[in-house]
Amino acid sequence: MNGIWYSFSKIIIIFTRIFLLMWTSRHLLPHDFGVFHVFNILITLFMEIPNTGLGASLIKQKNINQNHINTAFFSYIVFAVFFAGILWFGNDLVANFFSIPELSSILHSIFWLPLFIALSAISRNILLKNLEVKKISLIELFSFTCIYIPGVFIVYHLTHNFYALIYPLVAQVLVESMIFYAVKKEKYFFKFDKTAWNELIHFGGWNTASRIVGMLGNQSDGIIIGRVLGSNSLGIYNRSYSIMSTIQNLYAQYLDNIIFADFSKMGEDISLHLKKLLKVEFLLNLFIFPVLLLVLTSSNEIIAILLGDKWKQAEGLLKILTIGLIFRINYKITLQYLRSQGFIKNTFYYSSLYLIVTACLMYSLSHFGLIGVTIGYSLGLIFQYLQLHFKVSKEIPGYTWIRFIKVNKFLLLKFVLLLIFISLLNLILIGKVNIFIAIVIKGLIIGSFFIKQIYHEINSILKAKN
Repeated sequence: MNGIWYSFSKIIIIFTRIFLLMWTSRHLLPHDFGVFHVFNILITLFMEIPNTGLGASLIKQKNINQNHINTAFFSYIVFAVFFAGILWFGNDLVANFFSIPELSSILHSIFWLPLFIALSAISRNILLKNLEVKKISLIELFSFTCIYIPGVFIVYHLTHNFYALIYPLVAQVLVESMIFYAVKKEKYFFKFDKTAWNELIHFGGWNTASRIVGMLGNQSDGIIIGRVLGSNSLGIYNRSYSIMSTIQNLYAQYLDNIIFADFSKMGEDISLHLKKLLKVEFLLNLFIFPVLLLVLTSSNEIIAILLGDKWKQAEGLLKILTIGLIFRINYKITLQYLRSQGFIKNTFYYSSLYLIVTACLMYSLSHFGLIGVTIGYSLGLIFQYLQLHFKVSKEIPGYTWIRFIKVNKFLLLKFVLLLIFISLLNLILIGKVNIFIAIVIKGLIIGSFFIKQIYHEINSILKAKN
């Protein structure tokens, strides 16, 4: 039920994001999106404050007291001050690393933002612990539709450049943090308790390291492209990445937090772990496969409709990123399972290896340009999926490739057959049918093979909930 509610709110955000994607792509330049992509990497790092291992520890532990909450709050503030210091003193270093001088003043002006995120971190974690997905969804929906979207048009009217992407995002994060704090206001104080710290850090320390390393692995594409190929290339990559991330964001919070909270509440029965893990994988694949099929078979039309003709270079990148997304969504499930069951050191080692392998692949393939880096990034996602699947298969008897294929066989068969059929259909449609009509035809064909099964699964979940 949590996944259904969260997905519903995300669908609204998806459609508004698509409209915004179309508008900004026609009014801003590749350099503007390159600057924004670097800035977004830093924002993503700041937003990890509530998701550090201490927050996961609060979610996982059955009994928490005031000392746990105070100590977590103390730690969040320390993290925030550290990030604020990077923005204040290291802004020139970041700007010089990416050869983007404009970043210096931008980062200097928002040094205070991590502190507001830290103030709301406890509230976010308590809501997740209680699985209050409805409140989380409504807060995120409000901050995006009522703060970010109007902000883009207002700031663009004043500046006509990358500030129209950056400052509305700052406002959104600020308002969202304040609302989280107000909705779930907990009593906590700036105090440190050694006993509570030891209890939290026993689980949270390695989890913090694992999340940060994993985040760097996921953001390494932007770092390498920005450093090696420049802001214009990063801007082109950002547009294809934005389409892919729009799809990914449909389940991002569910994959990163709600699954963890849900898995943490499972008992000791390993057979139930196997059943739930396979069910979650099946449901996410069922919901995401139709979208991925449409993107893979309609990248030309999607780029033309969403971005415009000047972004044709993004077509190939979008296909490669979409293939990688299949593995990213599935590895996130096994990653959260391992974290929820306390295999934190393992996830740290796997995330570290993922970071190293992905960075090496992208850097070694960067002489092929954007295509090379994108292929390297997607290969890294496949590598992470394989190593995490192997680890879970060792912990859960029966979690094998054969069992996975057996559970998902009809989904996989539909995916492959439809991919072949619609690819052949493209030979007839391209150049002969209006791109809007072509994408509708392909969407209807794909939907006809999935909609009945999706309806059945949603109906079954609702009946089980009642």
